[in-house]
Amino acid sequence: MKNHISRKTAVIVFVGFICLAVAYRPLRDQLRGYFEITSYPVMKDDNGDWNVPLNRSVHRIYPKEHRAIYWSPWVRESPKELVDCIIRDPCNWQCSFPDHNGVVTMEGCREPDDEEYGFKFVSALSWWKYHYGWR
Repeated sequence: MKNHISRKTAVIVFVGFICLAVAYRPLRDQLRGYFEITSYPVMKDDNGDWNVPLNRSVHRIYPKEHRAIYWSPWVRESPKELVDCIIRDPCNWQCSFPDHNGVVTMEGCREPDDEEYGFKFVSALSWWKYHYGWR
């Protein structure tokens, strides 16, 4: 009798772990009743390349309550509540800043770029790459 796992069983277990890892966060967020989305903004460097990372921001969305809060992880301040939220789903929503001096919009789990104000949004991998200077 052999005490080893067949290749087929190992592949099935591996694929199962991958599926569990991919599904974990959305399932956890669904059970909690809120969803978190992090935005990764960058601005242009002196050569005109979009590779200077700005402070990332985290948005916690409460779809059932039609409310959202936001904060920047490396900024010492309390999370702020966004107001007048219209939330279709956790990835598509719009809220106003508390002072009504602008809005935050999320389209497809991503904030739209705003090159007029000198920034755009990139993937988490790109942002961390720029943050650590791996251009």
